[in-house]
Amino acid sequence: MRLFDAHGSRDFQDNFVRLVFISLTLCLLSLLSGHARAGGDFSQFKVLAYSEINGVYHFSLEEKQNSRQLIGSCKSFDVRVNYKRVPWYSWLPFVHTSHPSYDDTITALKYIKDAYDSNKDVYFGYMGNGLGSTSAACVFDSYGLKIDGTTILSYYGYV
Repeated sequence: MRLFDAHGSRDFQDNFVRLVFISLTLCLLSLLSGHARAGGDFSQFKVLAYSEINGVYHFSLEEKQNSRQLIGSCKSFDVRVNYKRVPWYSWLPFVHTSHPSYDDTITALKYIKDAYDSNKDVYFGYMGNGLGSTSAACVFDSYGLKIDGTTILSYYGYV
């Protein structure tokens, strides 16, 4: 019994090429879709503290009484902002990311500092995985901030 004859060999090649093409397409789609994380949330806060030490910014926020809690059981929490490019390969010219730039982050930090100095409330929230957990309760890390309208959004992972 022959596994392939003159016609069967061509059919095998066609099917194999299709299978490879479909497999590569699915792999590419899964890699690209892995960066999409939808969602986010925000609430109204009072800025309780603001500081900067060696390029790492710290601020404390307390949620207003009439707001729902943004972060589980934390009515007030601290945020440490240490700007990083996310994803790490975002410097490539063909990679487009919605992660904030360094300038976006500094502009948002100035907005938070001004709110602290003038005792005004801010709207603060996150996009995707916008606040990274730390070992301390109610202390979170951020890799970038961006102002969207009147809301400051924190970014931590891919969006």
